[in-house]
Amino acid sequence: METEGELQSAQLVLDGNFNPYLISPKWLEEQNIWSGTNVRLALGSIEDGVRFQDESTEWLVDSSQLMISSVENSCGGLASEVLKRLPHTPIRSVRADFVYHSASSETWKLIFEPLKSSPLSQLTPDLLTTGVIFHQRNVRKQVRLVEGDQGVTISVHIFRQTDDVKAAISAAVAFDDDKKESLQILKMLKGGSNG
Repeated sequence: METEGELQSAQLVLDGNFNPYLISPKWLEEQNIWSGTNVRLALGSIEDGVRFQDESTEWLVDSSQLMISSVENSCGGLASEVLKRLPHTPIRSVRADFVYHSASSETWKLIFEPLKSSPLSQLTPDLLTTGVIFHQRNVRKQVRLVEGDQGVTISVHIFRQTDDVKAAISAAVAFDDDKKESLQILKMLKGGSNG
């Protein structure tokens, strides 16, 4: 039985200046950061960035961002190790994204019911969506819920602006705690939907 929702994706996005020629599977392995198994490389123009992945982790590097996606591995741990080896990299922000899916819309009924009984209830919506954005210290958090035919998708985005690499490393290291917080938010929302 599903307790909250199944984690569909987890990623960390660093917004800054990166060299897609440098950050590669070979470089990551040489630096003892990541050693992928059966690595697949997506070829394209350098403007599109360099994308590579193994069974559990995907990397995208272009001139303005580094994105690491993995449900199994700590994206924050990987990103912090990259930044430790590239201490002069300008980083503007770090964003942790977590997306959950719940096949049962019934679980979230109390959240979406007011939307369904609004003056627009004569219309048949394709999707129902609701969300909230709030700030806590220098952190912006966004929670969004979308209900459709396939169930409910819940996304939690935690965004931190950074002034330097040290702050970016701290933000990246917070990824695992952010993941735990996203689960707490999910439990809180589900608890609220159950009355």
